Amino acid sequence: MMQANQEVDRIIQTIQEIPLPIPSRKWLYSHVRSELGMSLSVAHWLGSNLVGHPNGPMYWMFNVQGAAEMYASYKSMHFHSEGTSIHIVRGGRSQRWNADLIDELHTTIAISQDKARVHVLENAGHWLHADNPDGLLKLVVPSLIQI
Repeated sequence: MMQANQEVDRIIQTIQEIPLPIPSRKWLYSHVRSELGMSLSVAHWLGSNLVGHPNGPMYWMFNVQGAAEMYASYKSMHFHSEGTSIHIVRGGRSQRWNADLIDELHTTIAISQDKARVHVLENAGHWLHADNPDGLLKLVVPSLIQI
């Protein structure tokens, strides 16, 4: 999980440091890939969050400071409190879950004293709700009904 948190921290920092307006998506792709060493898929995902004229100037479609504050709040929460149950759903085709991360996840689950479970949603990559919405509902609804 540490690796995923570090990547999100880096993305939050990146979006905070990019000067506005952003000249174009092409500029953003080039900047985050060549200057910051991010992958093409992350560059395209960041570019999908821009609004404005396609050839510039462009702005983030969300409140950058608000996103940073929400993520900081999320990181400060303690999810292992009494009565809390955690269900982690990972896409069976997701490339974001390498073997080390899956091992770390299963180790964490093993020590959670049955407070956490991992579900694998087949036929889904990283974007569970878009790749397999019906399958995602079938996984989460039974847990929501128990609440």
